[in-house]
Amino acid sequence: MLLLGLGVLHLVSCESLVKVDPPVTRTNGDNLFEYDAVVISAVTGLYTSMSSAGFNTVGDIRALNACASLYTDDLALFSSPNVIRAFQDYYGNALSGLVNGTGGNFWNTIYTSIYRCNSIIEGLSHSNNISAAVSKQLMGEVLFVRALNYYFLINLYGDVAWVTSTDYTINSVVRRTNKADILKQLVADLLQARDLLSPNFLDATLLKTIVNGRFRPTSYAASALLTKLYLLQENWTEAEAEASRIIANSQLFILDSLNSVFLTTSKEAIWQLQVVSGSSATEEGNRFILPATGPSENMPFFLSPRLVGAFEKNDRRRQLWVGTARSYNYPYKYKVANATGTPTEALVVFRLADVYLNRAEARAQSNMLDLAMQDVNKVRARAWLPQIAGVDKSKLLDTILHERQVELFTEFANRFIDLKRFKKIDQVMPSVCVEKGTIWQPYFSFFPLSASELQANPNLVQTPGY
Repeated sequence: MLLLGLGVLHLVSCESLVKVDPPVTRTNGDNLFEYDAVVISAVTGLYTSMSSAGFNTVGDIRALNACASLYTDDLALFSSPNVIRAFQDYYGNALSGLVNGTGGNFWNTIYTSIYRCNSIIEGLSHSNNISAAVSKQLMGEVLFVRALNYYFLINLYGDVAWVTSTDYTINSVVRRTNKADILKQLVADLLQARDLLSPNFLDATLLKTIVNGRFRPTSYAASALLTKLYLLQENWTEAEAEASRIIANSQLFILDSLNSVFLTTSKEAIWQLQVVSGSSATEEGNRFILPATGPSENMPFFLSPRLVGAFEKNDRRRQLWVGTARSYNYPYKYKVANATGTPTEALVVFRLADVYLNRAEARAQSNMLDLAMQDVNKVRARAWLPQIAGVDKSKLLDTILHERQVELFTEFANRFIDLKRFKKIDQVMPSVCVEKGTIWQPYFSFFPLSASELQANPNLVQTPGY
């Protein structure tokens, strides 16, 4: 819950990201900000928590790849009363604000991550013992991670609580803040983060540039998130500028081959999360790749027929990113279900194809239609699809939304967020829900808070409609 104080900051480190031994055997609030290696480990713990979370940890950002995909039209769910109830609720668009309701899980878990970010920000702000270069990079990283958490919160819940301290007396009575005001705060934080972060991918010490492994945020990751925030603000000029900053760096970022996008060596990745599970495979590979027998209670996810039908003829993404088991199609972007040894895949949070399509959207909204079509055609060419030309603004925006559907399915709630940003969710979801056997309501565009959260903080109000 938002009210919970974490006491001693929870530290989790990833061995391959933090290879230096901390100079102490115990880390707490007194010594955390005395040594570079220890505070680096604390920040690395933020990424490790995201990477190690499974889909069953409903509420963690990682679980959006399953839950938000079920909620829209990316994924379908195996029909069985023994499938985890949360997955049934998201697929059936049946979230509730009851004490044990499902919709509030993301609120609670994401605010726990925000609390950890706030703890580190406060510590870095008051420490004189961390080296300047390390402090600068870490402050940029934590501002970025906090903004990422808020990005998902406002898209899931609308108006949310703006919390930037670890003071329990403040956090226990905080109210919801208007979404537009939070967007302004996030843009300001990310502009600061962009200026603090290195443009290079750094090693465990944060002092050396590395070639492989894009596991620590750079200034380009901040630009990728800024692009998304500017689109939400309908600030098309700045959205285009931030996207262009990434695209212009062709030495670092290219549209990689479809089979290379999700590898640890990907040249398309802007920011990845390293695999830290014992199986050396991503949760996406482990849970999405179906056995030959097809879906089951324990492997309940498969692609919705609506999504599979959205691919154009000869789309290479349909051929390479969709697997088949019996008569069921499943996401096959990640190819490794289980493995030993060094992981060959990494969870991609931001990548170049998304940036191209974001820039296309900004350009189309600014009536730069030819330039927008050039961006869309870059993505289509990689999929071996014919180029588009001579379409009007309305048709072009529909085309961009379609390209995002078949390019970014099952990736961090993109479909859910896109349908709302393009103002199409109330057009698309009613028929989707009919196919699921449910009924869509406009207020389903945002998730409810749990009753326990409302009881704990009397100043919070329930999401309208629930």
